[in-house]
Amino acid sequence: MPDNMPIEHIKRQLGEINKLLQHNPNDLVAGARKGSLLTCMGRIEEGFALIDKMEEDALRKRDVQALEVIYRNKGTSLFWQNRYKDAIIYFEKSLEQNPNNADTHFFIGCALNEMQRFEDAIRHFDQAIKLQHPNPDVHCRKAHALSCCNKDMAALKHLKKTLSKYPESEEVFCTMGDIYRKLKKFKMSVRCYKRAIRAEPDSIQAYMSLVELFMTLKKVSPARRYLDKLLTLIPGDPRFLMIRDALRKLETQRR
Repeated sequence: MPDNMPIEHIKRQLGEINKLLQHNPNDLVAGARKGSLLTCMGRIEEGFALIDKMEEDALRKRDVQALEVIYRNKGTSLFWQNRYKDAIIYFEKSLEQNPNNADTHFFIGCALNEMQRFEDAIRHFDQAIKLQHPNPDVHCRKAHALSCCNKDMAALKHLKKTLSKYPESEEVFCTMGDIYRKLKKFKMSVRCYKRAIRAEPDSIQAYMSLVELFMTLKKVSPARRYLDKLLTLIPGDPRFLMIRDALRKLETQRR
């Protein structure tokens, strides 16, 4: 399941899709979308079987528009299963139907990032940006790829330019913080994470990054302060409880 997609959100989307299919059972795009949602819920075989059925019907009907969406849905489903090579095959099939879909280029870039093919990923992110992909995440992913190519200054320059369009983007500030942390510019890193929290007061990503940074610097007090905030946002989260135990050990060692 996508990390940023709660199960309640998936169930709500599935309910909406089921209503569409009750009205029009032959809606191939809705059927493929339902299959994709089922894979996100862990009903993987059922989901892919439904997508494959929609693909067969669209091929038989020579429905190019439906095929574009069906291939993209199958690609995203494979992507969330960490099957990046297979996902790219279907994203490329989708591009054959419509080479100007920004979301398809974005997902190819994400898959290539996961495969550490960063230069190739950047080309697809650039294409998604050129096609006016509406999500600032595409800029963050491009910056990450640039940083992985040791082009950190280019990555920061791109993100600063992105802020002119998305001045309150939590993701952009967090990505800048990550790059400054990589460069060991810790004051700038902390500043960026705090700016992310101003943009999104409940930013799990920013608080987690601050905890990790201060633990690396062996600064227990600020690390604990931000960890306490995380535990108020997600009480009892096993990840945060493990960090709390690590902080206690660090405190003991320093006594």
